[in-house]
Amino acid sequence: MSTILPMVPDVVERLHSLKDLHERASQFAGSVTYVSDQQDQTAKQIKELTSLLKEVETVGTGTNYNVNGTLFSNTSALLVLNTEIHL
Repeated sequence: MSTILPMVPDVVERLHSLKDLHERASQFAGSVTYVSDQQDQTAKQIKELTSLLKEVETVGTGTNYNVNGTLFSNTSALLVLNTEIHL
């Protein structure tokens, strides 16, 4: 017992260090989960916007709508902005 006693303060200090490390790892894991969720939402929005763009292009065929370059360009710019905001 007397040989273990001098090691107790070092063991306690190490346990506190490990507790702090574990808390930081947990926070990091939460951040990774948040970023992953945001990427999933952005991917879903891209799919929805792509679908809407195709629909508008289909409706616009034969009418006076100018959906050729401007709408796609604006949609792309919004998607890039949305991605930058969420990162």
